[in-house]
Amino acid sequence: MYKTLIYFFIACLITACSDDSQELEFNSTLPLPLATDVDYASDIKPIIEEKCVVCHGCFDAPCQLKMESTEG
Repeated sequence: MYKTLIYFFIACLITACSDDSQELEFNSTLPLPLATDVDYASDIKPIIEEKCVVCHGCFDAPCQLKMESTEG
């Protein structure tokens, strides 16, 4: 039992002291912003009605979609 604890602490010490100074490479692959304006009624609302309201809009849904406030 004590040998196991000693081995565990030695492994933790070795891991903590290891040199992990490799810098993470930042890869910026995000798309550029749209050049046009986004309109809620024509661009966003159809997506919400097609993808979200179908399941979450009915009264017996386990997770109700309440868009009257930001908390909903």
